Amino acid sequence: MVRAIGSTGPEVYAGGEFTLAGQHPSYNIGRWFKGLPGMISSADDPNGTTPSGSQTIWLDRASGQLYLRGSFPHPATLQLMNVRGQQTGEPLLVEAGQSHQLWAIADLPNGLYFCRIQMEGVTKVLPVMIAR
Repeated sequence: MVRAIGSTGPEVYAGGEFTLAGQHPSYNIGRWFKGLPGMISSADDPNGTTPSGSQTIWLDRASGQLYLRGSFPHPATLQLMNVRGQQTGEPLLVEAGQSHQLWAIADLPNGLYFCRIQMEGVTKVLPVMIAR
């Protein structure tokens, strides 16, 4: 559920509880950056109730790859799903710690997808728009 939407200039946040998104710890489920079209970011709840790290995902149209960068407090499985909930390719396995993952997506049609991140009892979903 989106409880608030805020902006601090070129960035727009949607999600949980924050006063000044981006300037104080905030619980947000999505962050859109003006400079990098399609970039989505997810962060932990500042109260520590969702210890799942912080991840950012974006599409590089020129290379046909999807980039995922972030911190993973536990090993994680990453899956790219279409709007029907079907897995599109093989899942990626990520070790705990800082990570930078690349997904080749050149063979996927344009459309809305979801990156599902699963780790030790926590599941996060980040929307991904593929548009070339």
